[in-house]
Amino acid sequence: MKNPQSRSDHQPNGILRRLHRFRRDHKGIAAMEFALVAPIMIGMYFMLNETASGFRAARKVSMVARVMADITSRPSNITDVDRDDIFASAAPIISPFSSSPNAYRISSIKFDATGKGFVDWSEVKSFNGGTLGPAHVRCTPTEARPSRPDLTPISVPAGLKLPSTSIILAEAILVYKPVIGWKITGTIDLKDQLYMRPRVSDSVTRNGVALPDCTY
Repeated sequence: MKNPQSRSDHQPNGILRRLHRFRRDHKGIAAMEFALVAPIMIGMYFMLNETASGFRAARKVSMVARVMADITSRPSNITDVDRDDIFASAAPIISPFSSSPNAYRISSIKFDATGKGFVDWSEVKSFNGGTLGPAHVRCTPTEARPSRPDLTPISVPAGLKLPSTSIILAEAILVYKPVIGWKITGTIDLKDQLYMRPRVSDSVTRNGVALPDCTY
């Protein structure tokens, strides 16, 4: 006949042995770690991919502005054909975002003998519903003029306002739609602009017409 007392004495040891076996049992730990880490890693992957795509789109917008300013500043005159070619040059640069709403604008800004600036001419082109606003109104100043409160001044760095010179202003915008988080962030307007001096003349004319200076 078994001694009940001896059975009770072995119970604590049995529990300890079971705890020891449980501690040494590693079955399922890898699956649990994967279940915990996988959502974080997948989320980080998509976040980094989305960020990289956004930076790439912004970089392309900057490249478009630079190329348009460079092409426009090279000749002494821009014809309608030249203008269309300048805007068309943006399509391969902005790819693969060329199907997104985007718009481009090129303008010539002249400065008189006192360094006061005004728009000489301006052209704009929109694609896929993009908008950058209309072409700048001719004679729009680069600083506020009490005599023309109807015109919103165009911001030009002070270092570029040299008397009796001109600059080319190229502007670009791309309406970027994030692939993953667009429902949270919505679309993002990526904009950039670049100023460049004419290469072969004091100013770049449109269709060979030298317009008279603006007066206020």
